[in-house]
Amino acid sequence: MDLAMVRVNKAVIAIMLSLLLLQLASRTLASPQDTSIGDAGLRAIRSLSIDRIREHVRYFASLGSRVDGYPGYYAARDYITRYLEELGYNVSLHEFRTVSPIEEECYIELEDGRRIEAHALWPNGLIQPSNTPDEGYSGRLIYVGRGELEDFDGKDVEGSIVLMDYDSGSNWLNAAKLGARAVVLVGGDNFDRYEALAKFSMTPIRFTRVYVEEGAGQLLREAASRGQTVRVVSKIRLEEVAGYNIIALLEGTQLRDQVIGVSARYDSWSIVPAVSPAAGEAVSISVLLEMARIFAENRPKRTVMVVAFSGHWNGLAGARAFVKDVLLTEPYMRGELKIYSFIGIDIGYESPKISTLYAGYGIRFIASDRMSGYLAPVEFVFAKNSYLYSETSGGERLLDVLCSIARRVTGASTGFNIVGDFVRWDIAMQDWWGDQNYPYMLDTEPLALANVLAWSIKTAGQHDLYWGNPQDDYSKINFDNVYIQSLTIAVHLVGLANDEALSVKWEEKRPSYFTTLYGYMVGYTYLTGETVKINITSGWYSPIPHALVRIYPEGPMMTAGWPFSYLLLFSDDRGFFNVSIGPIYSTPRWLFDAWVVDYETGEIVAASDQGPLYGKGVTKPGVTPLVGSDHVIIPLFDCVPVTVFDVYDPAFYRTPWMLDPRRPYTLWLETASAVRVYNINSKAEPYFYGYLYVGWEPLAVFFVQPRTRVAFNFYFGSMDYPALVLVNASEAYPEGRGFVANRPLILNVTVLHYTRDLLNLVKSRYSRLRALYVRNPSVEKGLENAEELFARAKVDLERGEYSRAYSELRQAIVYISTTYKRDLMPMYTDAGLTATLLLLISIPGVVLIERLLIHREGRDRFVATIGVGVLIFAVLYILHPAFQVMTNTILSVMGSLLVFLIALTFAVLLTETGRVLEETALRMLGRHRIARTEQSAMQIAIPLSIELMRVRRMRTLLTLSIITAIVIALTSLTSASYYSEVMYFSYGRYAAKAEEPAMLIKLGYGVPPFDILHPETVELVESVVGGYGTVAPRAWLYPVYSNRLGHNYDIVSINGSYKAVAILGLTREEIVRLQLEAGSDHASAVDFDGEKLRKIWEARILCGDKLV
Repeated sequence: MDLAMVRVNKAVIAIMLSLLLLQLASRTLASPQDTSIGDAGLRAIRSLSIDRIREHVRYFASLGSRVDGYPGYYAARDYITRYLEELGYNVSLHEFRTVSPIEEECYIELEDGRRIEAHALWPNGLIQPSNTPDEGYSGRLIYVGRGELEDFDGKDVEGSIVLMDYDSGSNWLNAAKLGARAVVLVGGDNFDRYEALAKFSMTPIRFTRVYVEEGAGQLLREAASRGQTVRVVSKIRLEEVAGYNIIALLEGTQLRDQVIGVSARYDSWSIVPAVSPAAGEAVSISVLLEMARIFAENRPKRTVMVVAFSGHWNGLAGARAFVKDVLLTEPYMRGELKIYSFIGIDIGYESPKISTLYAGYGIRFIASDRMSGYLAPVEFVFAKNSYLYSETSGGERLLDVLCSIARRVTGASTGFNIVGDFVRWDIAMQDWWGDQNYPYMLDTEPLALANVLAWSIKTAGQHDLYWGNPQDDYSKINFDNVYIQSLTIAVHLVGLANDEALSVKWEEKRPSYFTTLYGYMVGYTYLTGETVKINITSGWYSPIPHALVRIYPEGPMMTAGWPFSYLLLFSDDRGFFNVSIGPIYSTPRWLFDAWVVDYETGEIVAASDQGPLYGKGVTKPGVTPLVGSDHVIIPLFDCVPVTVFDVYDPAFYRTPWMLDPRRPYTLWLETASAVRVYNINSKAEPYFYGYLYVGWEPLAVFFVQPRTRVAFNFYFGSMDYPALVLVNASEAYPEGRGFVANRPLILNVTVLHYTRDLLNLVKSRYSRLRALYVRNPSVEKGLENAEELFARAKVDLERGEYSRAYSELRQAIVYISTTYKRDLMPMYTDAGLTATLLLLISIPGVVLIERLLIHREGRDRFVATIGVGVLIFAVLYILHPAFQVMTNTILSVMGSLLVFLIALTFAVLLTETGRVLEETALRMLGRHRIARTEQSAMQIAIPLSIELMRVRRMRTLLTLSIITAIVIALTSLTSASYYSEVMYFSYGRYAAKAEEPAMLIKLGYGVPPFDILHPETVELVESVVGGYGTVAPRAWLYPVYSNRLGHNYDIVSINGSYKAVAILGLTREEIVRLQLEAGSDHASAVDFDGEKLRKIWEARILCGDKLV
């Protein structure tokens, strides 16, 4: 009994101890921080001043431009350095080299000699500056409003200077393809990120684009109305400039070797490099400076490192250099300074909530499962048991304080109750982009790749809608949202800097060179390379110094997708360069190219060689590093650029690829496509050539050797035949003479060249078939329609009716390309296959006919066989059209003979092999099987049959006559031609009947079909419909999808918020129609009465800005 009681007592004690431990654990989880963290957080909340942040933003926005290399950039550097030094930080400057477009001079000169200040735009393709020759470009100034094709009608565009409103999208390409010398964009109040990104192309076309302010634009509009001639001068060049990261250290009071890093960037980007107020981009650096002040006034336990990065928009050049030159050095590698967490601040102003991310589109370091595990300690104090739950010594909870401030500041009557209203932790096992609906880059990503516990804070659902423009966006900033985000950030940064219980294992997250960890790789590969050119004399490559090199992570179609993922640098005096890139498995493959620009002329004079002998055909096209170092060479060649426009797939009249603007490494639309360059003389790939064609842009630039005659083909969908050709065809040379580029060549109105060349090709090739009595109604109908539209288009172009001409040319190229690819060329292919089959049959037939009719032996047999063969081939040539339309009939005959001889050789080899095997088996095993000799029987049967046919001539003649008659009867009244026709289907009966004729355009039978309606397809439909109806496309916006969050797009108001799954966009014409169908009550809700709406609809007039 005593023993039993002892056991019971032990069990009771164990249970009591377990309950006690659970209670302690629950208390720990409920309040992991002591009141000192709550007090520190409360001091930060009370100390933080939104007015100081606003003053910082206003100052940074006043500097003109903070693009790297401009005076405003260096002024911002000095301001930040001085401010941090005054706070007591130990400040140092980390210098690195970066590439930036530096404007030297830009103006527009009027006829009276007055000069209007202007500014050049960002380089096309990042490498082709928007400059002019020293003397500039002169031309008559014409004003075209928003630059639609209709706005050019009636104006003489070729050789002119085009004045266009800034809010015109990518319509500057209309000016370029119509032959203008330059475009002047006039600033205004309407601007957004899409306008900025639309003002340059990732295809490096040479076309001068400059920007003027609204006041100067008004003067130019007046000059254009008077028909004045102006001169545009723009001098801008890509230069290697000194960039600076600002590093400031504030030593902690206790945990001095443990470092909390906080960073933001202070440079900016604008489509106009010399004009970049970028107030929105200044928010993050302004918040960082306020955080630095809070830390300085209330020195934390851990050491704080404040870093102001730059070089952000050049492929994160500054952050990459920081990792290489600072973090991967002994103090941080040995642990003298241990980075416990490094937080980047990159917030906007659209929402009061913050989101956490570790990867972006700069490097695309994708290791979500590992990073989510490594960051678990930080996630615990940010989300699961946030520092906002801390209580002060006075009993206040920081979350309650923050909720009260947020409601007071925003005036919201609901929301702001829980931590989830302020913080969302988006570093999870999947969906590394969180709820971000627009592309972004993080300066902390290079640090995370180096195995540092680095991540960034962004605004939840951040849009940056007004980013990238030369206009001042200060008034767009919602400082209430900035204030709430700053308070949330301050509480958590103060917590990280003071929380002694923060459980970070620094040994696992020390900065690392190239290292393999748990199945994936971190660190950097140091890529060295050379820019070279083949020396024909020596037979090897010679260095090209000071070439401009682009390094980028592979995205769709051998591009990066996001323009700012490209890292630009120059090779040195010996043609060498080096750069840090990410390893395989953690980052994509890395691609590269190189260029040489003559800044005197503004032209690209050397391009990456994609040729088969000395270019990318024999060198590495990219690298996927498996070790810590790698080396590449980039061959270049002296070139002349050829620029083409209107590169659309005629089957749908759209670009073959469409980039997803939400995630620019994925595609909405992906059609098989290819570009081919041919030497017109050899009909083969040139030894030296290159091109840049981005499949979602309707233009391309080819780089060819001077004085080389070349042609260009574009393939879409099927790779059998080109859909677009540029061969410089004419009636005298219908197959084309090619283009000789002795100087830069721009094919204006390129769709006219496509149509002309295909028309000449189709007419020439079809006329050869038709002369041989081979016809196809589809070809004739398509050719007739295309010729009619082409003739009308040429007349309209001469009259300056560009919109009507393009409407006709769109239809013409669809007709003639479809005719060429679907109807004509398959006939040639069939003819070639038929001829090959006839030849293969005729060769043994020649031998048999000689045996049957002539029957000679020895030399006479050889001569007779040749004679019979010539006779039969002559008859086939006369009777069958294939032999007359084939490019090389003799080569076809020789090829068929070669096939027959090879088959005969194989037959002899097989026969002899079988005989040897049979003899060997017989010798080793004796007679061991019973078999018939079918081959011997065949060898006897054929000559015996011929001899019998010769003996019984009448029977032979009658039999052959019957066979010939039957074959003629079967084939004389038949045709192998096919004809394309539109077929009409009924999807069933519907009870409702349309009041007016209407048509729904779809692709396939799916509901809805998974396909993309391209804007140019809409233009084609409008061209076909003409004035007989209204085309009303619909657009759907689907937010970025996340497996955790679904389609997430927050629509927020004072009284609440709503998560939209999709947003439907309607044209104004369709809205008017819907209002009419809904009745006058609904119509009046949009500030129009029903009668007015009816008049608008009947007149086909857009309803203007009042209808939203």
